[in-house]
Amino acid sequence: MLRPLTQISFTQQPTADFPNRTGTIIYKLVHEFDFVSTWQNLTDAGTITLPKNVYITDRNGRRFSLGGTNVNLGGFLPTEPVFLRGDRVQIMWGYAYFDRRGNELAPMQTIFEGYISQVTSKKPFVLEIQDNMYLLKLAPARGGRNGFFAASSYTVETMLEEMIKNAGLTGLTVNKTTSTKLGDFITQNETIAEVLARLRKDFHFESYFRGNELRCGSFLYLEEDVAGQPRKVFKFQQNIIEDNLDYKRKDDQILSAVATNTIEEATGQTTRDGQAKTRKKR
Repeated sequence: MLRPLTQISFTQQPTADFPNRTGTIIYKLVHEFDFVSTWQNLTDAGTITLPKNVYITDRNGRRFSLGGTNVNLGGFLPTEPVFLRGDRVQIMWGYAYFDRRGNELAPMQTIFEGYISQVTSKKPFVLEIQDNMYLLKLAPARGGRNGFFAASSYTVETMLEEMIKNAGLTGLTVNKTTSTKLGDFITQNETIAEVLARLRKDFHFESYFRGNELRCGSFLYLEEDVAGQPRKVFKFQQNIIEDNLDYKRKDDQILSAVATNTIEEATGQTTRDGQAKTRKKR
């Protein structure tokens, strides 16, 4: 018999109005949480629905209730709020079970790390969450020569690394396993996340975070992610709780692929501020 385990930690982040918000709140139960993790969405995002009339424990073991009308959940009262946009979030999840000797094992692993992007006042209340892409949505894309990144000096990876450094995001890195040539690139009063969205739209370069590491460039998947990983076996009525799969034959699947390549090349002309004009060729 498997018993689901959940632990959600919220680390408060101090603000100008509330400089003493440095606590950690830990939930070991949850009404519901869901999120989607895929490079196709650029941002891993989801929601956490928490019960309100329960006691919670902070990192010092202090228990207190979030129930009542005088509790400031998300900044709606002048008192210090419990949750705020920008607070860090960690979700750990796993199963408790008994081994063959009757010992209970309760392994858990981290399945999400990110930030609160929105606090709602529903009951039970809902927190919207995003991964590290949340930070890049707030950070302006600065670098190069007044926003001009010359192809002779920058790759996609080094350009993004410079943007993140200039934004002061010291905890984030850029994977440079690949060295992806882009051509001359000009930022247009954008955030770093908007630059990543444009790289996807114009050049089909996908971007995603693996932990605190941003990946963008020629390859989506790296061999190091799967090297040495144990093979996971899923068995019905053992480690699969819900049995709602549809069976399809392999020969029922029809696969096809359409490939295009888009490059950016110089036109030989310049803009009013002296930057080189480019055009896209598909």
